Amino acid sequence: MLNGMPSTRPSGSERLEPQVFRYEKPGYPEGRGKGVQLLGRTDLAFVAVQRLKAVGGETNLHTHAWVDGFWMVLTGRVRFYTTDDELIADLGPMEGVVIPRNYPYWFGAEGVESEILQFEANIKRQTVDSKHDTGRIDVGPRRSTQIDKPPRAREDVVGSN
Repeated sequence: MLNGMPSTRPSGSERLEPQVFRYEKPGYPEGRGKGVQLLGRTDLAFVAVQRLKAVGGETNLHTHAWVDGFWMVLTGRVRFYTTDDELIADLGPMEGVVIPRNYPYWFGAEGVESEILQFEANIKRQTVDSKHDTGRIDVGPRRSTQIDKPPRAREDVVGSN
C-alpha cells in the first residue's frame, strides 16, 4: 500500500497504473536525523520527500550502483558534497542537483530544517515483494543518526567485472 493505494509495480507484463499521492510531513523516527515520506514508486523509479533536521540529518559518503538521483530542495538549505568533503552544490528552495550512479556523495541541511524532493531512476527492475534496492555502497562510515546496516562491498553489489 502506498498512501492508502495499492502498489503498482509489475511482475512481468502487467500494466502500470497511475498512483495518486498526498504529501504529509514525516516525523523523525527515534534517534534519527531525517524522516522520509514515500510519494510513489514503480519498477524503475522511486519518489519521496526527505525531511532533514537542522543538525544531525546528514548522510554518509556513499554511491548507488543502479540509480541516478535527482534532488530538489523544497524548503530550507542543503549542501551536497563528494569525496574529501568537496562541495558539489549549496542549494536553496527550488534548486537541485542530479547525481549520476556510481558518483560518491553525501548531503546535509545547513543549520535549518529542510525538505528535499528525491527522485531515483533505477536501471535494475524492482519486484513487488522487494525493498527498493539502489545498489547502495557506503564509502564512509554511517553517522550515529543513520540506520546501522552492514556495509556492502562494490563487488557484492555489481559483481567482479
